[in-house]
Amino acid sequence: MVVPPLPERVVDGDTSCVVDQTLTNLTLNMWKTHHCYVGVTFSGVGAALMFFLNRMPLHLPINITLTGCTFLDGAALQFVGGAEATDSAGILIRVSQTVMRSSVVVFALALPQHCDIAVTEIDVVQSSEVQLPDIRRKISVLLLKKVVLSASFLLVSNVKAHASGSVRLVCTRPGRVTLVRGSSL
Repeated sequence: MVVPPLPERVVDGDTSCVVDQTLTNLTLNMWKTHHCYVGVTFSGVGAALMFFLNRMPLHLPINITLTGCTFLDGAALQFVGGAEATDSAGILIRVSQTVMRSSVVVFALALPQHCDIAVTEIDVVQSSEVQLPDIRRKISVLLLKKVVLSASFLLVSNVKAHASGSVRLVCTRPGRVTLVRGSSL
């Protein structure tokens, strides 16, 4: 049994978590300030989690937590910014103890300012290309597409990546990440 983690900070009254479910299709409410998934299996492209960060209530702190989740068969985890880094009250993103099977974690475009992001303890097995909108078919563990971090922090650690057959894995390509205003990667 997976025990939901305590939120690192309370952002509004709703700190509930989706726990121990299998999802094949979902729609996210971008106006929530707290998104929590524990022990959830996301299966297929219909269950892709796509957070459009610039559509969230950035005047409030945002907390996005995924712990002990599994992404299968193209159910990508995507965090998408905008054309430029907008101001925010802070975005905390934690992805840990997660299994990716023919799926990928994507960060794209200019993320809002003051993002604190940690992607840790990820076990990845890629056996086929992942198809994403506006991105050529890729075999990736972590895809950084034209990312701009402003006054932000991105930590990626303890990623175990395996490819079956003749598949080649890519984490990122040089020139795809821009760090400004004291950001670190």
